[in-house]
Amino acid sequence: MAIKKELRLNRKKDIEEIKEKGEFVRTPLFSVLKMEKDELKVGIVVSKKVESRAVDRNKIRRKLSQVIGVNVKKMKGWYLFLAKKELLESKIEEIEKCLEKLF
Repeated sequence: MAIKKELRLNRKKDIEEIKEKGEFVRTPLFSVLKMEKDELKVGIVVSKKVESRAVDRNKIRRKLSQVIGVNVKKMKGWYLFLAKKELLESKIEEIEKCLEKLF
């Protein structure tokens, strides 16, 4: 299940706000900027430094989006996920374990 459009963190102003005021958390597969808010908003960033091929960057986004979509009811606030290279080779179960450590 993918992240619904209304739950996406896609306005530049919102992304700048979470970069300034958000709390930074690291996991083995991704880093997260999170900020306490009443509504849920989620953004995923996969840099070209992580993977140069667009196919692989999209694969990383799809994997992370799938895990977030399943766990969306447990989440509250704004989250900006910054993917790491290890995410490409990891299994869905490993991603879920890392995500569960956040809440």
